Amino acid sequence: MEITGLEASGRARYLASVGLVHNGFSDYHEEIELIVADEDKAVSYARITGTHDGDLMGRPPTGRKMDVRTMGILRSRTVRWPSDGVSATP
Repeated sequence: MEITGLEASGRARYLASVGLVHNGFSDYHEEIELIVADEDKAVSYARITGTHDGDLMGRPPTGRKMDVRTMGILRSRTVRWPSDGVSATP
């Protein structure tokens, strides 16, 4: 998907997307409610809140609040998640 401001790929694209969201929602807050990890994958369930008070990819601020639940899946070829899901050592 082509999005202005997200021309990069990988980690650089992810960091750019974080910047765009924080620009649009200055009070952005993400609270992770659950993480499940096994082998090379982790799944997270989170609650995201904020107020659309800045430009968001060309869309002017609306002043509307958001409160959404999200789910994400992360896969890593180099990191092994700890069996207790809490701490890891390099």
